[in-house]
Amino acid sequence: MQNNPYHLTLGAFECLVINDYQQEYSYDSLANNLSAKQLAQVLASHGIQGEQTTMYYNVLLIKTDAHTILIDAGIRNGALPKQLQAAGIAPGDIDLIYLTHADGDHVSGLADEKGKSDYPNARIVMWQNMWDLWSAEKVLAKNENAPEYFIRHIIPVIKDRVEPVALDTEFLPGFQAI
Repeated sequence: MQNNPYHLTLGAFECLVINDYQQEYSYDSLANNLSAKQLAQVLASHGIQGEQTTMYYNVLLIKTDAHTILIDAGIRNGALPKQLQAAGIAPGDIDLIYLTHADGDHVSGLADEKGKSDYPNARIVMWQNMWDLWSAEKVLAKNENAPEYFIRHIIPVIKDRVEPVALDTEFLPGFQAI
């Protein structure tokens, strides 16, 4: 993926796929359930050489006639804000953010450690079960894998703007949580 957004049109929607950041990973860290021999066979069968690959973390921006929507908000200090600015989109232009889940690379770009929202005008939509799971303070104490940044820094900033939705709910015309 290039550092420039990839433009596409889907029906009446103008879309930008924005590379927020990328990271190198060794193949064995991504396929740690395979032996070294099995991994080598799989890679060779697909013509893949080398010991590592680059993974790209992208965010989707969708413009409709009435809305500017982000699907996820990227990582804290990623390239998304600069990419949006270069595309002529100010943080205040985003009026809806749909969060697919609460991993850091999807939510940590919503607010900083000081409680400043990166997208102050955005309504935040996420799956009800995901919100219920991660918005409970007791989750952090019980689960060492809980997204601590989300619980400690993001929830206090966004909680009044979150709209949890049930699966199959159309939260905007043409947009449904599935």
